[in-house]
Amino acid sequence: MAAKPTALNDSVLGATIFRRWDAPYGWCVGKISSKITADTPRLFRNFNFRCVWSDGWTNNMLTLEQYVPAAH
Repeated sequence: MAAKPTALNDSVLGATIFRRWDAPYGWCVGKISSKITADTPRLFRNFNFRCVWSDGWTNNMLTLEQYVPAAH
């Protein structure tokens, strides 16, 4: 498991992540595929990264505060 990133920037691109969604969804695995920028203003208002999730969802607002490293 990778260490917590110090910033959400291009260094997280390609990372595989797990996220726990509110019930009834539970855990989902995804891969950070690209950064959403001001070039797409409608998406940029609500999302900062495109994450391809195993359930098909693609856009996400990721924050460092949400990051919790996995227990070993």
